[in-house]
Amino acid sequence: MKADPTVQLRLLDLQQLDTRLSQIAHARARIPQQAELEAAHARLGKVQDAVIMARTQVSDVERELARAEGDVQLVRDRATRDRSRLESGQGSAKDLQALQHELESLARRQATLEDVELEVMERAEEVRARLDDATAQVPAAEAEVARLTDELAAARADLDAQEREVSAPRASILAEIDDPLLALYDR
Repeated sequence: MKADPTVQLRLLDLQQLDTRLSQIAHARARIPQQAELEAAHARLGKVQDAVIMARTQVSDVERELARAEGDVQLVRDRATRDRSRLESGQGSAKDLQALQHELESLARRQATLEDVELEVMERAEEVRARLDDATAQVPAAEAEVARLTDELAAARADLDAQEREVSAPRASILAEIDDPLLALYDR
């Protein structure tokens, strides 16, 4: 099919616009901030997971600490009762001797339980420190996600503006070209 040279020039103009539109579409599919945003979301997810895990560990260790404190208090209460019975002097010598022996056993048991309680307190301190550290990382990760989201929106807006600018003259060029020639061009 032979075409008028001016129409051929308009086809070349149309081809340039279509090439530029393809470049814009390609750029939109590969905006650098998109990959960075996905990585930032992944980092934020990891930080949030760390916070949840640390909170769970804090909760667990606090329960364990309460149990250890309760165990120590039970032994103390029992020792206080036994001591008051021993000091009252009521009962046979054999009973008083058994109370004395039980007080010694309770003292050993209390020392063991207090050691366990101290270990749990140390673990609780470590876990709370991890929770504080993880919680402190959340705002920075959220800020990075927000910044990249804004940058991505700005980049997309710029590409949209470029696409509108390039697409505007396309319609007028299409009106100047015959349909059979356009069908051939599209093919």
